[in-house]
Amino acid sequence: MRELNKNYCLVFLGLHETPENFTRNMTNLGFSSSDIENIMASPSVPFKKGLTLREAREWADSMQSAGGRVNVREEENVSPEGDGKRERIPPLESFTLCPECGYKQLKAEACMRCGFSLRS
Repeated sequence: MRELNKNYCLVFLGLHETPENFTRNMTNLGFSSSDIENIMASPSVPFKKGLTLREAREWADSMQSAGGRVNVREEENVSPEGDGKRERIPPLESFTLCPECGYKQLKAEACMRCGFSLRS
C-alpha cells in the first residue's frame, strides 16, 4: 500500500473572515504573529509540509474554522524511498520536440520514440 507513504501539505488560499478574526483565531491555535503574517503574505504557497493525510485534514479543518481558506495537496516529486529528497526537474531548455513524431523528451542525439536524428 504505497498510498500510506504519501506526504501532504497545506496551501493557504486566502481568508473568508476578517484579517483580525483570522489572526485572533490562529493565535488561539498556537501560531505566532510572525507565522500568521507569513501565511497571509504568501497565498498559494505550501506552508505546512510532510503531513499524513489525516494530519493535513485536521490542520485544514482548524485553519478553515479560524477563517482561512486552505487546500490539502499531495507533495510531489518525493523519491520513492521516502527519504524526503526531492527529484530535480530539468529546466524547460533541456527538452526538445522531435520534428518527425512530435515526442517531447530531454535533448539527445536521436528521438527516443522513433529514432529520428536530432542533431542540428
